[in-house]
Amino acid sequence: ANSLVTNIMICDLETEGKLGIGRAWPYRALGRGEAHVTASALAALGVRAQSGDRVSLDLGVGKLLATFGVSSAFLENTLLSSVLDDGIDVRLNGTVIREALLARGIFIPPNILPEDIDTTLPAGELLDIRGVIRATTEGLESGELLRLNLAVVDGIDYSYEKWPPLGNVVVLESKHVLAAAKDAANRIPLLQLLNFQALLNQTGG
Repeated sequence: ANSLVTNIMICDLETEGKLGIGRAWPYRALGRGEAHVTASALAALGVRAQSGDRVSLDLGVGKLLATFGVSSAFLENTLLSSVLDDGIDVRLNGTVIREALLARGIFIPPNILPEDIDTTLPAGELLDIRGVIRATTEGLESGELLRLNLAVVDGIDYSYEKWPPLGNVVVLESKHVLAAAKDAANRIPLLQLLNFQALLNQTGG
């Protein structure tokens, strides 16, 4: 499959319209799972606008981590060092993870990561927590885990003063991005494990 590097523009198109930003912007509002893409990028990818064609957008987490010198090995070791495994329960310590990332220049606001992230699956017998962590870090580095699958709405020929000349651009609607990123994050093995635990708690398991 063809691929190329793009800039991601996350816009509040409705508010920008009310503020008069890009007054001549002719393209419609975006729904969840939709994007406008510059025509040059679509041509390079062999994708057509307004035809149901889709593109896969790598959110670039692996590249971001590399920018801060965070390799998959470092991230794996950080997560492993946060594991408190007594053979019955597994707990990830949020402070350990937050401080390790902060040392690399990545600030995680307080209260984003809980102090203890608990599971009640037997670590020794039923769960290879280290295998889960390894699959998570390798997938993040490769970009396989945090990708958005988007329907292409319009091919953009001009920015209409919404942004300076940037080359290839994918436009996303801000109010849908968080939900889409959350859906993508739920493919991460470690988060799947924690979500499974949350489900068990909700169902009394």
